[in-house]
Amino acid sequence: MVNANNLNHVLELFEVNLIRGRGLLCRSCLKSQIASPNFTDAFAALIAVVNSKFPSIGNLLLRRLFLQFRWGYYRNDKPLLLAAVRFLAHLVNQRVAGETVAHELLHMLLGEPSGDTVEVAVAFVKECGATLLEVSPRVFDIFRGILQEGNLDYTSKCLVESLVSINFENHKASRPELDLLDEQVTHIISLFDEIDPETSLDVFKPDPEFHQNERKYEQLKRKILGEEDTEEEDHTETDLVSLRRTIYQTIMSGLNFEEVVHKLLQIRIKPGQEMELCVMILECCTKERTYRSFYGQLAQRFCLKSKAYIECFKNLFVQQYVTLHRLETNKLRIVAMFYVLTYLCEDSFSRTL
Repeated sequence: MVNANNLNHVLELFEVNLIRGRGLLCRSCLKSQIASPNFTDAFAALIAVVNSKFPSIGNLLLRRLFLQFRWGYYRNDKPLLLAAVRFLAHLVNQRVAGETVAHELLHMLLGEPSGDTVEVAVAFVKECGATLLEVSPRVFDIFRGILQEGNLDYTSKCLVESLVSINFENHKASRPELDLLDEQVTHIISLFDEIDPETSLDVFKPDPEFHQNERKYEQLKRKILGEEDTEEEDHTETDLVSLRRTIYQTIMSGLNFEEVVHKLLQIRIKPGQEMELCVMILECCTKERTYRSFYGQLAQRFCLKSKAYIECFKNLFVQQYVTLHRLETNKLRIVAMFYVLTYLCEDSFSRTL
């Protein structure tokens, strides 16, 4: 059941193909709203979120809601009418439906006002009056007009007077927890248009391009949920961890530096990942109890291989210098020996270090 407390889980809906299941989603929302009218604002907020990504779903639900309103009106089914106008009112609040819907609906209900139609019209405006006051305040002139005509029965007159006396300026169109969107796709559909409810969408039909359409939706879903960048970042971080582990194991398992250099060159170190190798060489060096020339020779050999490693060791030296006060005495001595002895190899390090 959708309500204000679990509406933040709406993104879970996008895990299924909403384009394929839009008919079922709309049918389910309409039936659930009739069964639980107190949660109408939550259903409208749900549709607003879905509509912002898939406007065709918001459009389909509006068309079916218009038909529900017509059926209730012409069959004189007040419960169905009240449910329909309440849902429409909150869709106006969420800017899924335009204010023209409100004008058409009120003209239809109040063209020949009766006790039931006035009650339904008042119920509609009570739900979305704050929004209408902001975007189309002349709606309230309709009620003032029928009051002046004096053709209403006593009950209807009291309902209209109570509506006109409400200060909608102090009312919020929707609860703060249901105000989820900054921008919305608003549908301009006439209540009097020829409407196709597309009920065929409620029934499963074989899709000859099923796999292709599923792949398209998967790409669209990732874009909506922002998973592409996250997955790329996750893969990048995983690759770096794997690279560091491989470098560490290669260094620690080598018998001499030449063997280690040969093995490390077999690792596919991409451009821009040279720093990872330099960091691991220095890190392995500082884990020893005393300085071993083995690590200095490794550094020298890679610096002779590429200038990129020279720049990396220079940058690494600056980082170590800035944070040397954090190093233990033994590690500080090892780092100093590493750079001094590596620097003494004229062919590897530049004198600008």
